[in-house]
Amino acid sequence: EPPPKRDLGLEALVKVLKGEERVRCHVHFANDMLSLLKLKDEFGFGLTFEHSTEAFKIADEIARRGVGCVCLPLVMRIPLNEDLMRGNAILGKAGVKIAFHTDHPVTQEKWLRLCALMSMRYGLPEEAALKALTINPAELAMISHRVGSIEKGKDADLVVLDGPWQELASRVDWVYVDGVLAYDRAKDESRP
Repeated sequence: EPPPKRDLGLEALVKVLKGEERVRCHVHFANDMLSLLKLKDEFGFGLTFEHSTEAFKIADEIARRGVGCVCLPLVMRIPLNEDLMRGNAILGKAGVKIAFHTDHPVTQEKWLRLCALMSMRYGLPEEAALKALTINPAELAMISHRVGSIEKGKDADLVVLDGPWQELASRVDWVYVDGVLAYDRAKDESRP
């Protein structure tokens, strides 16, 4: 009898159930997140919520299961109320690993740092905000062995600012990709 026809969808599911891949679910509403948490409880797969608009409403449930949240951009996206603006701080306080995104090209990635600053404005501690820009997204994407922190053996993709990262006046001086200078503001600004 011939082997069954190849099914790429089922192959992907096997990787999820073996823990080789994580389910990344674009979800906004708390009731949908609760349904996904029940599935995670039953089948034991890794899970990350993307956008996670109402995640703060069930922060303790998410934290208890070790699920991470890639959080909604807090700038120029949709009208956000005060509760939603505090959402990242609520998640962080509950122990949820959070990461920021801008939803590029909807909102350009140059506003990523502003998402972190807005979260700090609404209660997220500075160290947690920095981690949400660096190591947390790498861990949630399962690539922290290569990027997300400055360590020997990692890819050495670095951005060097001329001041504190959390100051809006701080500008990018240099960008290194794989340890090689890819951008130098001084050279860029000296062009005619």
